[in-house]
Amino acid sequence: MQRPILLVQLLWWMVDGQQFKIFKKILNMPSSYSRSFIKDNLIVIIGHILVYMKGIILMPVIIKTVGVTVYGGFALLSSILGFIFGISSFGVGFKAKRFLPSARTLSERKELFYSQFYFGLLSIIILSFLLVLFNGQLNVYVLKKAVSYSVWIIPLYMISYFFYSQISDYFRYTSRVQYMTIANIAFPYLHIAFILLFFYFFQYINIDVLFYSQSLAACVIIIPLGGLLLKELSIRFSFFSKKELISDIKLGFPLVLNFIVDFVLSGIDRYFIAFYLSVTDVGYYNPSASMCEVNKEKVLELLSKGAVPTKTVKDILKSKGIMKE
Repeated sequence: MQRPILLVQLLWWMVDGQQFKIFKKILNMPSSYSRSFIKDNLIVIIGHILVYMKGIILMPVIIKTVGVTVYGGFALLSSILGFIFGISSFGVGFKAKRFLPSARTLSERKELFYSQFYFGLLSIIILSFLLVLFNGQLNVYVLKKAVSYSVWIIPLYMISYFFYSQISDYFRYTSRVQYMTIANIAFPYLHIAFILLFFYFFQYINIDVLFYSQSLAACVIIIPLGGLLLKELSIRFSFFSKKELISDIKLGFPLVLNFIVDFVLSGIDRYFIAFYLSVTDVGYYNPSASMCEVNKEKVLELLSKGAVPTKTVKDILKSKGIMKE
């Protein structure tokens, strides 16, 4: 029943104005460009598949070795740092992403890249400092002191991930898809490798190990790809003027708002569970935990207290026979 609908949608996409023009351009490309287009897209698709497989490998390892409470704490803290990182640009960098693909000279690339780079670095450093400053409140009100960790994992993770993200994005927006894909695939699997190596030698894993291994994975990628970037652009101190900064924020801030909405819709439920119940309950509730175990009593307790599962969680609970259709 789905195939006719999909066919109609595809035909509509093909005849709908701008999409038809894009599709026609692809068909009319010279064979070399067509092969390059198909190759780049295949690389990106395969890369995304391998990145998403990380959860299948990593989450069971974490849950089985450190328990659900630590996993719940890791999920909450990762989510908080991811949210702060996502809003840290305040929309700055939109012009760089828009115009880097068409920049003809290295001078143009330097101007576009370094202006937003220095703003982003300053923003990340300030926000990391604020997170360290208010870490006590974060631990009490969100994590409820259920897990312990070193406060220095926060700036280390945020800054290392910033450099990784900047380098990966530069190669992405200058049409070096292979470098971007290598970085995106290597990062999660290096993270897994460092965790497993640490566990093999020391026989334990905690939140510090999980974040330090991520930072180390980012650094392993930063060194070679950062070297290529510096070889191409060299170091340049370039900053926005006040007018340019305001203009970039005006263009990019709607994307930040979109990110905030997506974050709220996809992950806010875990914070309600942590606030009203416990960090351990977050570990049981998080969809990734279900790959290893589902505590039926805990889930039913959460649902009885008003927790509203996301679509992903609903599908998992239905597959386990805990929820009915």
